[in-house]
Amino acid sequence: MYNTTEYDSSYNAATLEIILIIPDILVLVIGVIGNGTLCVIILANQSMRTRHNTLICNLAVGDLFFLLFNIPFKAIHTIIPGFLNNLAACKVMNSVMVLTLAVSSLSIAALSAERYFASATARNTTMTALKIKKIVVPIIWVCAIISTIPILISAKMESHMGESFCEMVPVGTLYAIGYEVCIAILLIIVPLIVTLAFYLSMARKLVRDYSEMSAVGPSSREENSVHHDSVSRQRRERGRKSLALTVVVIAILFGICWLPTYIYKIFYQTMIYTGNVNILLWSGLHPLGQFLQVFSHMNSCVNPIVLYIRSRTYHGYFNKYLCYCYSKAKRYKKQPVTS
Repeated sequence: MYNTTEYDSSYNAATLEIILIIPDILVLVIGVIGNGTLCVIILANQSMRTRHNTLICNLAVGDLFFLLFNIPFKAIHTIIPGFLNNLAACKVMNSVMVLTLAVSSLSIAALSAERYFASATARNTTMTALKIKKIVVPIIWVCAIISTIPILISAKMESHMGESFCEMVPVGTLYAIGYEVCIAILLIIVPLIVTLAFYLSMARKLVRDYSEMSAVGPSSREENSVHHDSVSRQRRERGRKSLALTVVVIAILFGICWLPTYIYKIFYQTMIYTGNVNILLWSGLHPLGQFLQVFSHMNSCVNPIVLYIRSRTYHGYFNKYLCYCYSKAKRYKKQPVTS
């Protein structure tokens, strides 16, 4: 959150922030229902507690953390100006944003690695779901917490023209530019590169395996059994490929949602540092920043939608749990009121 008071003369910033509460509330409702249901699906069904689903559940928990601790605070702050204008809220809101960004990016990178090693070896015994839960997930959260330390140290309350505001990092300094660049590179660009690298390696291996299978023809006596094994293997490979593509879609959406926001932040800090503040007087710049912020929030609700569309298993479970809750609520509503 940055101070934009001195550049807000050409548009009503308060009105825009109130209008943008509406998409934020939609993101909150869809995200809480989707990610909450996703966690229930994985935790309540033994067959769903696999390696990749453990990481998907961790991704959902991070999104829930952001939805419940960031968006409501922002909405309250917008509706009741000054209610959360204190140092604690300043540090918590900004730390939660960076924390969930780190959890999401590291979980996506771990998902890509898990899919690659699952595809690279027929029986991947080196990394079980239990090991991921006890080792990988805690490492992700520890690294995410470490990434919030600069915010916890530097975030402070400042005042301008009689109004107080939260300053996440010292505005217009090399420290601010360096911090935003590091976040963009380490938590957005690098995970995307890792995902792409693992996926390309996986695709190359699948092509190589297919070529080897086509080159070696089975003998007539073993043709039926080999054909059966080949069909089973192709089904497994299709399943792995489909899940890998799902991870790629999640990673791409993550980059699309978050990268524009940090490009804007880097540009904003750089213009102030170099003294080109006249560029910041453009009437559309700050509304653009507000829209990009809401756009980044949308990443917290898209993953359940992607899984619902891409996975038959998740599609069935979502229908089962959501339709059950809907029918139960409908039956409860129709019950006669007894005095």
